[in-house]
Amino acid sequence: MSGDRTSPDTVTGYISGLPPPQRQVVEALRRLVRQEAPAAAESLKWGQPCCFRNGNICYIAAEAGQVKLGFFIGGDLRDPEKLLEGTGKKMRDIKVRTLGDIRQRAFAALVRDAAELGLRQRSGAEGCPNRWEENS
Repeated sequence: MSGDRTSPDTVTGYISGLPPPQRQVVEALRRLVRQEAPAAAESLKWGQPCCFRNGNICYIAAEAGQVKLGFFIGGDLRDPEKLLEGTGKKMRDIKVRTLGDIRQRAFAALVRDAAELGLRQRSGAEGCPNRWEENS
């Protein structure tokens, strides 16, 4: 996030504090993730909305001029359209600047794949609620 806002306590607070163009992109990505990983939960982790279910699935991070749809195990995902960027061992992301950049089918496939792998890898969601935020 950018600007001098105070840190939000909820995903909804994070989103409501964004400027309108970024808010629209974040909301669209959030809907897509919820649709493709309905059994997953979300919360703020590391200052950004994260989706998890028995392991981290993805995150949505608003940055200056873009929003990242990031995958904690992106290096292990099938990415036939070569959308994922990054050179680390696992972390990968897609930079989204406008609503028109969202490729529904390809993004949905990546989220589904990450959710399936996350269930198998069990990488760190113990003690977290397994539901989406109530007020959203």
